[in-house]
Amino acid sequence: MKYDVILLTHLSVAPFAKTIGPYRIADSLRRNGFSVQVIPMVNSFSNNELLETIELFIGDNTKIIGVSTTFFQHVDVTQMHATFSEGTPASLKEVLKQIKSLHPKIQFISGGAHSHQEIGDPIFDAVFHGYSDNSVIEYALSLVGKKKPIWNISLGTKIIEGEHYPVDIEHLKHQWEDNDVIFPGETLPIEISRGCIFKCKFCNFQLTGKKKLDYIRDYEFLREEFIRNYEKFGVTNYTFCDDTFNDSTEKLEKIHRVITSLPFKVNFITYLRLDLLHAHRDQITLLKEMGLRSGFFGVESLNLESAKAVGKGFHSEKIKEFLIELKESHFNPDNGSNFICSFIVGLPHETIDSCRKSFEWCQEYDFNTIWSPLFIRTKMRYQSDIDKNYEKYGYRLDRGNNYSWTNDWTNFDDASNIAKEFNTERSNTAHSWPLMDCAAMGLGSWKDLLNTRLIDLIHNPDVHVKIQNKILEYKKHLKNC
Repeated sequence: MKYDVILLTHLSVAPFAKTIGPYRIADSLRRNGFSVQVIPMVNSFSNNELLETIELFIGDNTKIIGVSTTFFQHVDVTQMHATFSEGTPASLKEVLKQIKSLHPKIQFISGGAHSHQEIGDPIFDAVFHGYSDNSVIEYALSLVGKKKPIWNISLGTKIIEGEHYPVDIEHLKHQWEDNDVIFPGETLPIEISRGCIFKCKFCNFQLTGKKKLDYIRDYEFLREEFIRNYEKFGVTNYTFCDDTFNDSTEKLEKIHRVITSLPFKVNFITYLRLDLLHAHRDQITLLKEMGLRSGFFGVESLNLESAKAVGKGFHSEKIKEFLIELKESHFNPDNGSNFICSFIVGLPHETIDSCRKSFEWCQEYDFNTIWSPLFIRTKMRYQSDIDKNYEKYGYRLDRGNNYSWTNDWTNFDDASNIAKEFNTERSNTAHSWPLMDCAAMGLGSWKDLLNTRLIDLIHNPDVHVKIQNKILEYKKHLKNC
C-alpha cells in the first residue's frame, strides 16, 4: 500500500519496545483521513534496505515523511551503555537525501526531543516542537489547501510550536492498527496522563508542576483501549506512560477499578515516586493488584544535600529503609515483580567518592540500578532549571562542547565514566523495557528473568538468534503492509 504519511523512528533500549510518540502522531493523522505507516527500529536496516523499504510505501499520494528524533541512539551492548544522538543520525540523513532527490514534492518534517537540531538543515522543510498531536494535523491539511498553520521561519525551516495547538488529554483516544505490526505478547506503551506534579531542577519535560488530576485521560477511554488491544492483538503487557504514575491515590484507585474489572490480567511497568509511595502505603497494594512487574524510581542521589539542591527532599536514611522494605516484602522475584533505582552522577555537592559509596550500598543489598551523568543542554527547545541557570548551581561550561561541564566536586567526563562503570557492573533485566520484551520473546519465565542479569542474556548466543529472527520476522510483516 502507498501511504500519505511515512514516519521513521528508532526504538528504545530493548529490541521491540515501541515508543508512543510517532504512533500518537500516526493515530491523530489517521483520525483525520490520512493513511500512515510507521517504520520503527530503522537502526536495524542497512541504508539500502531502508531505502527500499521506504520506497515500498511511497506513491503519488505521499505528502510527508517524518522523523521522530527522541530515541535515536547507539547502544554498546558489551558495555551496557547507550549514546543518544542529538538529532537525526548521519546514516539516516543519507537515505533521506536520496529520497528527497527522487521525490522532491514530498515534505520532510522532524519532531521529538531533538528536532531543534534540524533547524536550517536543507533536508527538513518543517520542525515540530512539543506535543504535536494537533499541530501535525494542521500541517498535513495545509498541504491539501484546507488549513494555514501558525509557524515561524528560521534559517529557511518552518517551525511549528505545539503550544499553539493544545491537546485535550482527557478526551484523547488512541488506536493501534494492523500495519503497526504488533506481535502477540508484545509490550505496548499506553498513555495514562501527561506532565508531572513535581518540578525537579534537572528535568526538561513539558507540563511539569501541574496540579494533581490534571491532564489524565478519561478512564473509560483507557478501558476501551485495553480491551481493543487484547481482542485485536492479544496484548496484555504495557508500559504505562506517565511521568509519575502514583502522583495521586485517587487516580490509582480509579485505574485499579478499570484494570481489575478487565476479563484478563495486565502486566505493566511504569515510573513511580518513592516518597509518595512511602507516604501513602495503600498504593503498594493497588499497584500489586493492578499487575506492576517493574517500577522505576528516580532516586537520583543518596546524598541529602545533593537531593535537596535538585528538588528531592526525601531523607537518605528513609530511602534506604524503605527500599529494603519494598524488596523484602513487596516487590521481588518471588512475588513476580521488582524495581530499579536511577541515579544521576554529577549533582551539586556530590563527589565521585560519594556516588561510589551509594553504588556499593546498592550492591550490598542487591538493588537494580541505572546510572546517568548529569546532562546540561543549553540549546534544547525545552530546558530544565539547571540548563537555564547552571551557574547558580555551581557549574561551569566548556563552550566548545555543549555537554562538557565542571563543578567543585567533579566534571562531566568523570561522571560519564563512572556511570558507565556502574552500569556495566550492575545490568539487570529489571530495567523495565528489557524485562517486558524478554518475557514476550519467550526468553524465560517472569521469575527467571527477574533474577537474570541483562548482560548475561546479551552474551547468550541463543538469545542473539531469537532476537535476530524476530527482527527478520518483523521486517517481513512490515513489507506486507
